[in-house]
Parts: sequence; structure tokens; C-alpha cells
Amino acid sequence: MEEKPFRVITGDITTVALGTTFNINSDENAGTEVALTSGNVVVTVPGVEEQIDSLFLHPGEMVFSAMGSDRLLKSTFNIDEKICWKDGVLLFRDADYAGLINKLEHWYGVTISENKLPTEDWSFNGKFERETLENVLISLQFGHAFSYEIDGKNVKLKF
Repeated sequence: MEEKPFRVITGDITTVALGTTFNINSDENAGTEVALTSGNVVVTVPGVEEQIDSLFLHPGEMVFSAMGSDRLLKSTFNIDEKICWKDGVLLFRDADYAGLINKLEHWYGVTISENKLPTEDWSFNGKFERETLENVLISLQFGHAFSYEIDGKNVKLKF
């Protein structure tokens, strides 16, 4: 029987698994991120196969491709922080307001709007294990002055 590699095609990139565990996060607006936790993967962009040597990932390395781009940005990451989602852990490290809102929307499947943007800079650190959205918002209120209303899948923040 001929062996065929396991391929994951997301957005504009292809990931080939070579006996491994990895995390792929693809956002239709931002792009695709491939983070390797063990084993090996090769990440390619269709039509850019000649870059294959530089796109071989080792554990603790990741590649990001912005949507519509053929450029791949390689970097390192903390493995535990990157895969904690699979254990129901929502983790923030120096999250700014936009990053925090984006992560909350994806995590809880909600749309968050505000009456105006906050005036102060946000840098939030926190770890939530299987917490409700309301409990996370209450925690955020300890460091930032706002109120909120939750109506189904819509959340309104008031600053």
C-alpha cells in the first residue's frame, strides 16, 4: 500500500503532517497560523514550492500567512500557551483591547460592540478555565471601567 501524507489545506496554505501534532488557526479575515507542538510539518503556499526547506517546522515553531499573501512569517511560541484551548483554558498574555475582543468573540461565538472605544490602553493578563463569558467580563471590570449587556449572541460594552 502506498503511503500518502496527511495534508490540511486552509486559506492560502497547505500543511503536510509528517508524524506530528500541530494546531491550525484559520481566520477568514486575518489569515492562517500553523503551530507545531511535536513531530514535523512542512508548510507551503501553492506556487511557492521552492521555499520548502525554510518552511520545515520544528516543535515550538509556527508560521503565519496573512489572507491573500504568499509570504510566510516564521516565529517561535510557548507550546503550553498555544494549545491550552483544547483543555478549555482561555489565556491572555499582554492582550490589547482589539486582541482581547477578537479572542472573546471567537471563543464564545458572540459579536461584541461598544458605544465608543475605551480611552485608555489595555494590556490584560488572565487565565480562565471553562468560565462563562459573564465571569470573564466581570473580571475585566476590575481593571477597566465599563458596563455590559448580553443579549443572546450580541454583547454591548459601554464605556
